[in-house]
Amino acid sequence: MNLYTFGASHTEGFTDMSFQTFIDYKDWLGVNSVEEMPPTWGKILSEKLNCDSYQNFAKGAVSNQEILIEIGKQSSKFKKGDKVIINWASTLRTIWVKENQFLSISPQHKIREESLTSIPNITETFKNISDNRQLPHWLLETQGYESLIDTLAKSIGFEVYYWFTDDVLLSLTRQFSKEFENRKYLLHDLIEKHYGDIIHEILYHEMGPQIFISFNEKFAQDLEKIRGLIFKSPMYCIFFDILHQYGATTLLDETNGDVQDKYHLGKIGHKVQAELFYSYITNTPYSERIIT
Repeated sequence: MNLYTFGASHTEGFTDMSFQTFIDYKDWLGVNSVEEMPPTWGKILSEKLNCDSYQNFAKGAVSNQEILIEIGKQSSKFKKGDKVIINWASTLRTIWVKENQFLSISPQHKIREESLTSIPNITETFKNISDNRQLPHWLLETQGYESLIDTLAKSIGFEVYYWFTDDVLLSLTRQFSKEFENRKYLLHDLIEKHYGDIIHEILYHEMGPQIFISFNEKFAQDLEKIRGLIFKSPMYCIFFDILHQYGATTLLDETNGDVQDKYHLGKIGHKVQAELFYSYITNTPYSERIIT
């Protein structure tokens, strides 16, 4: 059995030294090379599952379109019994093609490549794209991707799991909808346990029962209310909020502020994530708190 992981920086780990905070973390750890950096949750998980091999195809800051493209490129490797884990990125990200290469752009990253600024009207074009992708209709994009991947998984016989760092958008519309109940969303049971009541209350009493079939402006506005009501930690999304409750910390917290990164997990967080994923995949009880 082989394990394949896809996604963005939360799955790629600390190998991309174009991220200044990862350089700072390497210096903080006192290691000399990327090879000495701590293992990612995927590597730890592959060892716990006794996988024959592990390949990580994640890349920092990519869009979901790029993730799907990479899955397609690597799909010939998938065999019956393998496990594939997909970490969807923010729906706000999209791609731009320049000089035969994909460039990921998003409101978070602004215009990632300075060379793009030479394109006429790029700033206005970028703003229009960014504004448009904030509409909740874009949730349907990855729903379609999952349908394709599920069909491929059924045909070949591999197991596929999904998880999200895209705030509450994807989590809410997937994990509490009958349409998606047969898909394997990692840690959805913990999200239901810790946040289910308040999320259901907001969805069905404040946002209305049409939430899963009709996206509207009120839906987008009320997401801000959800974020403010449910978070129990300094984490920036529900998923990492769950990890925090089991001992995970961001690079900022792990290094006592020496590394200014409140969005990515450090070695402690990756260990917690691997342990929780292992419990979910093997259907074994979660520890009360993995790291104390």
